[in-house]
Amino acid sequence: MPTTVVRPRPLPAGRVRHALAVAEAINAAGLGCRQAAIEPRLPLAGRSSTDPLEKVDCNVGDDSIAISLFESRAALVASLAVLRRGACFVARSQPTNLTYVTHDDWIVYPQHRATARALGERLGATVTTIRC
Repeated sequence: MPTTVVRPRPLPAGRVRHALAVAEAINAAGLGCRQAAIEPRLPLAGRSSTDPLEKVDCNVGDDSIAISLFESRAALVASLAVLRRGACFVARSQPTNLTYVTHDDWIVYPQHRATARALGERLGATVTTIRC
């Protein structure tokens, strides 16, 4: 996966154009994401309605986070059902974080609940914990 240095920039209002914009806002908030791995976009023909348009991975302290950008708020909401099923399946057999952060058309999956809370607070985003 290609990596890039992330420039600190505030989160734009409303819809973001690229998942990297969320990493830039995390960096601007002083939480991390100084470098990010950018996953290639899936071709439109190979993508389901619940697949993200873009994905970026970066670090916030000792936490590795995944940022996913969706085509719309509706696509993000539709993907949450898939997320919940997968997270609850994993949680039955091993401890895992069930807390994530959303805003408009993007979602951040951290490995630690404390990271989700910090991201939500600093980015003005919604923090949600899945109940299985």
